[in-house]
Amino acid sequence: MRLIHIHLFTILQDYLLLVFHTDSQCWQFRVTNSTGEIFGMALPYDSAEAAERVGRNWIDSKR
Repeated sequence: MRLIHIHLFTILQDYLLLVFHTDSQCWQFRVTNSTGEIFGMALPYDSAEAAERVGRNWIDSKR
């Protein structure tokens, strides 16, 4: 069974930002918009903070 640890689940500027860790993929983020589209790539980050920073920057770039 694949385990997922959720570090952050927050709403910013009408986007939902999720930062999580899986047992095989390190830290990652995903962003969901108000229509349910999911954005993010399966790129591993060294820490939850790094994944959160990239996710927040992605959201800021959509302004």
